[in-house]
Amino acid sequence: MNIPWRIRFLFWWYLNFRYRLEDGELFKIHKTGRGVSNILFLLPVKKSDAQIASHFIKKRKKEDSLKRNYFVHEKALTFYSNEILADCIIYNDDDLSWLGILKTTSIINQINKKEYDALVDLNQNYDRVISLVCLKINIPIKVGFQSPLADNLYTLVVQPEENGLLEKKYKLIETLLNINQDI
Repeated sequence: MNIPWRIRFLFWWYLNFRYRLEDGELFKIHKTGRGVSNILFLLPVKKSDAQIASHFIKKRKKEDSLKRNYFVHEKALTFYSNEILADCIIYNDDDLSWLGILKTTSIINQINKKEYDALVDLNQNYDRVISLVCLKINIPIKVGFQSPLADNLYTLVVQPEENGLLEKKYKLIETLLNINQDI
């Protein structure tokens, strides 16, 4: 995967000067199997990826105790069900600078206020906006797919499936976070 020079420079700058992990910061997925209770999904913009992700994130029963929120670009909203729109944090091209950085911190502050237990990036391919958001938000468990920058972005990295069966990888994420997806 080829990453443009301006994005490489931007990540170098963030990782060396602005982004620091706290020493001794630990996270645990509890032994009792409680799993996570508040999760943020970063949704893909590409139609092919969005169609698969939409099956994974479909709205659950009201009895489900897992709180779900979604971070999505406005041009991808048509690929997802209308039921999740109330739980979406939506951004658009006007929120981004020339480098692809969010112009204001209001979206990041909105995400950090909710104190999520986990973040799941459902993008199969590198996305600069999503990557920069991952660097700025304070969520202890970040799950994403392997990419050139994945080790700097996520606490748990999932290898993409070579034969294209993405459902197996989504099932792995469900198991890791103890998300009951069966209805």
